[in-house]
Amino acid sequence: MTNDQPMQEFYDCLDRCNETTTIEARATLEAGLWARFGTEQTVLVLDMAGFTTKVQTHGLLFFLRKIRYMQKTVGPLLTQWNGRLVKFEADNVYAVFTSSLDAVRCALSIHEAFHNLTNGLPDVDNVVVSIGIARGRILMIPGHDFFGDAVNLASKLGEDLAGHRETFISADLLADVSGEPGIKVEPLDMAVGGIRLAAARVSRIA
Repeated sequence: MTNDQPMQEFYDCLDRCNETTTIEARATLEAGLWARFGTEQTVLVLDMAGFTTKVQTHGLLFFLRKIRYMQKTVGPLLTQWNGRLVKFEADNVYAVFTSSLDAVRCALSIHEAFHNLTNGLPDVDNVVVSIGIARGRILMIPGHDFFGDAVNLASKLGEDLAGHRETFISADLLADVSGEPGIKVEPLDMAVGGIRLAAARVSRIA
C-alpha cells in the first residue's frame, strides 16, 4: 500500500456515501468508514504566535525558518511522550496521544523547551506557542489528516483561547490530570460564540 492509498480509500468511501440512494446503504458505508478509520485519541494542537506581525516586520523567510525550528524541536518531544505526529501545517502542529496525561506532559515540556531556548540565534529564539488538548473518537487517516469533535475542540482551545505559553485542556480531562504531582490545574469557564465552554489551564507548579 502506497502512502497515498489510505487517503484515497477514505475519499472513495465518502464518495460512495454521497452516491448511494438509500439511508440504509449510507449507514452501512458510514459504519465501515468508522470501523476502518475510527479511533479514540487525545488530540494536541499547537499554534505559534505572531505569524502576521513577524512576517510583516521581518519577512516571510524569517518566520519560515522559525517554523522549521519549532517543528524540529517539537517532533522529538512528541516521540518522548508517546505521541504521534499527524501533520505539520503552516505554523501549527497536530498530534495524537493514547494517554491524556502524556499529552499534557508533552505540552508542558514543549513550553519549557522554548522558554529555555537561549542559543543566540535571532531567527529561532523567543518561539512562543499556545496549545489545546481534547479527547474523543476521531477519524484518523495515518500520515495524512484527522477529523472529529476532539480535533475541533483542541484547535479552538489552542488557537483561539489559550494565550502565549499557555495550555488549555477540555473539561473531561480534568480527572486525568488533577492531583498529578507537579502539575497545576486551574478550571476555566469561558464563552465562545455565545456558548459556555468548560476547560482548564494546566501549568507546572513553580
